[in-house]
Amino acid sequence: MLYSQIDPDGNPVADGVRFGSRHGDDLRMWAVFERPGDDPSSRRLSGVTVGLVDLEHPELAQAMFLHGLTWRT
Repeated sequence: MLYSQIDPDGNPVADGVRFGSRHGDDLRMWAVFERPGDDPSSRRLSGVTVGLVDLEHPELAQAMFLHGLTWRT
């Protein structure tokens, strides 16, 4: 519903939402809306870098553990 809301000039009123994680109020989650013409990602994002995932990164390891996930080899 929020994605489809527009102002009187036809512009979107929201570019995304921020909300607390169900895993703790101190963890902030973001959902950024991609709109038609956003290629390859939302024009509202800046400073985007692309790189390989560090499989040993402590926060990634913690998230994997929290969700009971393992890497498939």
